[in-house]
Amino acid sequence: MFLLYPENEAFAKGEPGARPRVDAGENGCLALFLLPFVVAGVVIVVLAARELWTTALLETRGVEAAARVLSREVVQDDGASYCVTYAFSPGEAELTRRESVSEKFYGEHFEGAGLTVCYLPDDPAVSRISPISLVPALLVAVFALFWSALVGGLFFATGRALVRARRLVRAGRLVPGRVLSCASWDSEGDLWIKLRYELESPSGFTVAGDIRRRVDQLKGRPLPRPGDPISICYASDRVHAPL
Repeated sequence: MFLLYPENEAFAKGEPGARPRVDAGENGCLALFLLPFVVAGVVIVVLAARELWTTALLETRGVEAAARVLSREVVQDDGASYCVTYAFSPGEAELTRRESVSEKFYGEHFEGAGLTVCYLPDDPAVSRISPISLVPALLVAVFALFWSALVGGLFFATGRALVRARRLVRAGRLVPGRVLSCASWDSEGDLWIKLRYELESPSGFTVAGDIRRRVDQLKGRPLPRPGDPISICYASDRVHAPL
Protein backbone atom coordinates (compact mmCIF):
# COMPACT_ATOMS: atom_id res chain seq x y z
CA MET A 1 0.00 0.00 0.00
CA PHE A 2 1.35 3.41 -0.99
CA LEU A 3 2.42 5.76 1.79
CA LEU A 4 3.00 9.44 1.12
CA TYR A 5 5.24 9.54 4.21
CA PRO A 6 7.09 6.27 4.89
CA GLU A 7 7.34 7.13 8.60
CA ASN A 8 3.58 6.54 8.83
CA GLU A 9 4.09 2.80 8.34
CA ALA A 10 3.61 2.03 12.05
CA PHE A 11 0.30 3.93 12.15
CA ALA A 12 -0.83 2.30 8.90
CA LYS A 13 -0.17 -1.14 10.44
CA GLY A 14 -2.25 -0.22 13.47
CA GLU A 15 0.58 -0.48 15.98
CA PRO A 16 -0.47 0.67 19.48
CA GLY A 17 0.58 4.21 20.37
CA ALA A 18 1.55 5.11 16.81
CA ARG A 19 0.66 8.66 15.80
CA PRO A 20 0.26 9.74 12.17
CA ARG A 21 2.35 12.39 10.54
CA VAL A 22 0.06 14.77 8.68
CA ASP A 23 1.78 17.43 6.64
CA ALA A 24 0.13 20.85 6.49
CA GLY A 25 2.35 21.77 3.56
CA GLU A 26 4.16 25.11 3.82
CA ASN A 27 1.37 26.63 5.92
CA GLY A 28 3.30 26.79 9.18
CA CYS A 29 6.04 28.98 7.71
CA LEU A 30 3.49 30.92 5.66
CA ALA A 31 1.41 31.72 8.76
CA LEU A 32 4.47 33.11 10.56
CA PHE A 33 5.41 35.08 7.45
CA LEU A 34 1.91 36.57 7.12
CA LEU A 35 1.46 37.48 10.79
CA PRO A 36 3.32 40.84 10.63
CA PHE A 37 1.33 41.75 7.51
CA VAL A 38 -1.94 40.92 9.28
CA VAL A 39 -0.98 43.20 12.19
CA ALA A 40 0.11 45.92 9.76
CA GLY A 41 -3.19 45.57 7.91
CA VAL A 42 -5.18 46.08 11.10
CA VAL A 43 -3.13 49.18 11.97
CA ILE A 44 -3.58 50.58 8.45
CA VAL A 45 -7.35 50.03 8.57
CA VAL A 46 -7.60 51.79 11.95
CA LEU A 47 -5.51 54.75 10.76
CA ALA A 48 -7.40 54.97 7.46
CA ALA A 49 -10.77 54.88 9.25
CA ARG A 50 -9.58 57.58 11.65
CA GLU A 51 -8.43 59.80 8.78
CA LEU A 52 -11.68 59.24 6.88
CA TRP A 53 -13.71 60.18 9.97
CA THR A 54 -11.61 63.30 10.60
CA THR A 55 -11.93 64.40 6.98
CA ALA A 56 -15.70 63.88 7.07
CA LEU A 57 -15.96 66.01 10.23
CA LEU A 58 -13.89 68.78 8.68
CA GLU A 59 -15.99 68.71 5.51
CA THR A 60 -19.28 68.95 7.42
CA ARG A 61 -18.38 71.01 10.51
CA GLY A 62 -15.08 72.66 9.67
CA VAL A 63 -14.41 76.40 9.81
CA GLU A 64 -11.95 78.06 7.46
CA ALA A 65 -9.16 80.38 8.59
CA ALA A 66 -6.21 82.18 7.03
CA ALA A 67 -2.79 80.62 7.61
CA ARG A 68 0.82 81.16 6.52
CA VAL A 69 3.61 78.75 5.61
CA LEU A 70 6.35 78.62 8.25
CA SER A 71 8.66 76.05 6.66
CA ARG A 72 8.87 73.42 3.93
CA GLU A 73 10.58 70.03 3.84
CA VAL A 74 11.23 67.25 1.34
CA VAL A 75 11.56 63.81 2.93
CA GLN A 76 13.42 61.20 0.90
CA ASP A 77 12.15 57.73 1.81
CA ASP A 78 11.49 55.39 -1.14
CA GLY A 79 10.54 58.51 -3.07
CA ALA A 80 10.08 62.15 -2.22
CA SER A 81 7.40 63.27 0.25
CA TYR A 82 6.57 66.97 0.42
CA CYS A 83 5.59 68.59 3.71
CA VAL A 84 4.76 72.10 4.84
CA THR A 85 4.42 73.51 8.34
CA TYR A 86 1.86 76.27 8.68
CA ALA A 87 0.48 78.50 11.41
CA PHE A 88 -3.02 79.85 11.95
CA SER A 89 -4.95 81.55 14.73
CA PRO A 90 -8.39 80.07 15.49
CA GLY A 91 -8.57 82.33 18.54
CA GLU A 92 -6.07 84.26 20.57
CA ALA A 93 -3.45 81.50 20.46
CA GLU A 94 -1.50 80.59 17.32
CA LEU A 95 -1.35 76.91 16.34
CA THR A 96 1.14 75.20 14.06
CA ARG A 97 0.68 72.00 12.11
CA ARG A 98 2.76 69.93 9.69
CA GLU A 99 1.00 68.32 6.73
CA SER A 100 1.94 66.28 3.67
CA VAL A 101 1.11 67.98 0.38
CA SER A 102 1.40 67.36 -3.34
CA GLU A 103 4.52 68.30 -5.30
CA LYS A 104 2.52 70.95 -7.16
CA PHE A 105 1.27 72.55 -3.91
CA TYR A 106 4.79 72.44 -2.49
CA GLY A 107 6.19 74.24 -5.53
CA GLU A 108 3.56 76.97 -5.36
CA HIS A 109 3.77 77.80 -1.63
CA PHE A 110 7.02 79.15 -0.24
CA GLU A 111 7.82 80.28 3.30
CA GLY A 112 5.59 83.17 4.25
CA ALA A 113 2.99 82.38 1.60
CA GLY A 114 -0.65 82.55 2.60
CA LEU A 115 -3.09 79.67 2.45
CA THR A 116 -6.48 78.65 3.81
CA VAL A 117 -7.00 75.86 6.35
CA CYS A 118 -10.10 74.19 7.72
CA TYR A 119 -10.30 73.28 11.42
CA LEU A 120 -12.81 71.92 13.92
CA PRO A 121 -14.21 74.68 16.16
CA ASP A 122 -14.35 72.40 19.20
CA ASP A 123 -10.83 71.04 18.54
CA PRO A 124 -8.72 73.55 16.54
CA ALA A 125 -5.70 71.24 16.68
CA VAL A 126 -7.51 69.12 14.07
CA SER A 127 -7.00 70.94 10.80
CA ARG A 128 -6.29 70.36 7.12
CA ILE A 129 -5.30 72.59 4.23
CA SER A 130 -8.36 73.64 2.22
CA PRO A 131 -10.11 72.55 0.08
CA ILE A 132 -11.18 69.45 2.01
CA SER A 133 -11.95 66.34 -0.05
CA LEU A 134 -13.09 62.90 1.07
CA VAL A 135 -11.75 61.23 -2.08
CA PRO A 136 -8.09 60.70 -1.00
CA ALA A 137 -9.08 59.43 2.45
CA LEU A 138 -11.74 57.19 0.90
CA LEU A 139 -9.23 55.70 -1.56
CA VAL A 140 -6.80 54.97 1.27
CA ALA A 141 -9.58 53.33 3.29
CA VAL A 142 -10.63 51.16 0.34
CA PHE A 143 -7.02 50.08 -0.25
CA ALA A 144 -6.58 49.33 3.45
CA LEU A 145 -9.72 47.16 3.49
CA PHE A 146 -8.64 45.33 0.32
CA TRP A 147 -5.15 44.72 1.72
CA SER A 148 -6.49 43.47 5.06
CA ALA A 149 -9.06 41.23 3.38
CA LEU A 150 -6.43 39.70 1.10
CA VAL A 151 -3.81 39.09 3.80
CA GLY A 152 -6.42 38.12 6.38
CA GLY A 153 -7.94 35.59 3.98
CA LEU A 154 -4.55 33.99 3.33
CA PHE A 155 -3.78 33.92 7.04
CA PHE A 156 -7.16 32.34 7.81
CA ALA A 157 -6.62 29.67 5.14
CA THR A 158 -3.17 28.77 6.45
CA GLY A 159 -4.43 28.71 10.05
CA ARG A 160 -7.32 26.46 9.03
CA ALA A 161 -4.89 24.03 7.37
CA LEU A 162 -2.79 23.91 10.55
CA VAL A 163 -5.89 23.27 12.70
CA ARG A 164 -6.98 20.47 10.34
CA ALA A 165 -3.56 18.85 10.54
CA ARG A 166 -3.56 19.05 14.34
CA ARG A 167 -7.03 17.52 14.48
CA LEU A 168 -5.94 14.61 12.28
CA VAL A 169 -2.89 13.95 14.45
CA ARG A 170 -4.93 13.97 17.66
CA ALA A 171 -8.17 12.31 16.56
CA GLY A 172 -7.56 10.77 13.14
CA ARG A 173 -8.22 7.10 12.47
CA LEU A 174 -7.07 4.84 9.70
CA VAL A 175 -9.41 4.13 6.78
CA PRO A 176 -8.63 2.59 3.37
CA GLY A 177 -8.82 4.60 0.18
CA ARG A 178 -7.79 4.39 -3.44
CA VAL A 179 -5.89 6.65 -5.83
CA LEU A 180 -7.89 8.41 -8.55
CA SER A 181 -4.95 10.19 -10.19
CA CYS A 182 -1.39 11.21 -9.42
CA ALA A 183 0.63 13.80 -11.34
CA SER A 184 4.22 14.72 -10.52
CA TRP A 185 6.67 17.39 -11.64
CA ASP A 186 10.08 18.78 -10.77
CA SER A 187 10.40 22.36 -9.55
CA GLU A 188 13.95 23.62 -8.99
CA GLY A 189 15.08 20.18 -7.90
CA ASP A 190 12.07 19.49 -5.65
CA LEU A 191 9.58 16.72 -6.39
CA TRP A 192 5.93 17.80 -6.30
CA ILE A 193 2.79 15.72 -6.72
CA LYS A 194 -0.91 16.38 -7.07
CA LEU A 195 -2.80 13.39 -5.72
CA ARG A 196 -6.54 12.78 -6.01
CA TYR A 197 -8.09 10.03 -3.94
CA GLU A 198 -11.39 8.73 -2.61
CA LEU A 199 -12.48 6.75 0.44
CA GLU A 200 -15.56 5.15 1.88
CA SER A 201 -16.19 7.16 5.01
CA PRO A 202 -17.54 5.58 8.22
CA SER A 203 -20.70 7.63 7.61
CA GLY A 204 -21.36 5.54 4.49
CA PHE A 205 -20.54 8.15 1.85
CA THR A 206 -17.88 8.10 -0.84
CA VAL A 207 -15.63 11.08 -0.15
CA ALA A 208 -13.03 12.47 -2.56
CA GLY A 209 -10.07 14.68 -1.82
CA ASP A 210 -6.88 16.02 -3.35
CA ILE A 211 -3.57 17.38 -2.14
CA ARG A 212 -0.63 19.21 -3.67
CA ARG A 213 2.61 18.57 -1.81
CA ARG A 214 6.37 18.68 -2.08
CA VAL A 215 7.48 15.07 -1.54
CA ASP A 216 11.26 14.91 -1.84
CA GLN A 217 11.13 11.80 0.37
CA LEU A 218 9.61 9.91 -2.57
CA LYS A 219 12.43 10.63 -5.03
CA GLY A 220 13.48 7.43 -6.74
CA ARG A 221 10.37 5.56 -5.58
CA PRO A 222 7.47 4.50 -7.79
CA LEU A 223 4.43 6.76 -7.52
CA PRO A 224 0.92 5.33 -7.20
CA ARG A 225 -1.29 4.70 -10.21
CA PRO A 226 -5.08 5.09 -10.47
CA GLY A 227 -6.78 2.32 -8.53
CA ASP A 228 -3.87 1.66 -6.16
CA PRO A 229 -4.83 1.36 -2.48
CA ILE A 230 -3.80 4.18 -0.15
CA SER A 231 -4.05 4.68 3.61
CA ILE A 232 -6.10 7.68 4.73
CA CYS A 233 -6.09 9.46 8.10
CA TYR A 234 -9.75 10.33 8.70
CA ALA A 235 -11.35 12.66 11.23
CA SER A 236 -14.55 13.60 9.37
CA ASP A 237 -15.96 13.73 5.86
CA ARG A 238 -14.36 17.17 5.53
CA VAL A 239 -11.11 16.52 7.37
CA HIS A 240 -8.94 13.72 5.98
CA ALA A 241 -5.52 13.31 4.39
CA PRO A 242 -3.43 10.54 2.80
CA LEU A 243 -0.70 9.02 4.88
